[in-house]
Amino acid sequence: IEVTGYTVTLDDRTKGAATRADLEDGATYAPGHTFTVTCTQACVVAISTDNKATYTELTCIEVGENTYQFTVPENIDSDSLVLIALKGDVNLDGNVTAVDGIFIARYLLPESDTRHFYLDQVTSLTADTNDVGGVTAVDKVFIARTLLPTNDTRRYVLTWNTSLK
Repeated sequence: IEVTGYTVTLDDRTKGAATRADLEDGATYAPGHTFTVTCTQACVVAISTDNKATYTELTCIEVGENTYQFTVPENIDSDSLVLIALKGDVNLDGNVTAVDGIFIARYLLPESDTRHFYLDQVTSLTADTNDVGGVTAVDKVFIARTLLPTNDTRRYVLTWNTSLK
């Protein structure tokens, strides 16, 4: 049976932290295809249909413990790249650390400052820890708070971008 639709290229930046089901690199899927991602840390899942020029973050629904279901939009009509990255992992090294908060702090500096850090489409998505559609000092604080011990009441837990927020 030949499937008509689009071919997916996978860009998994989680360094093995996330697993997925029903989404394989190089496979062809019909519009509206659903797949799941499982990870103990919140992830960003986004799709690009223009060779990484722009990304659209996909929302999800929780379908099990640390497992979230995503649906590729019905209007996707071309080959696509699906990105999976850890939320808060600004330098895309597969970990959320204080370094990621430093990169956000450097991004917030004026562009004329030599220490300014530029965020690309991908790092803008991973840096937006509170899903407001932009990167602010709040995101830097949230990353710092994720690093606190689990018994600290100030600790912040990054969450998946669910459609139920």
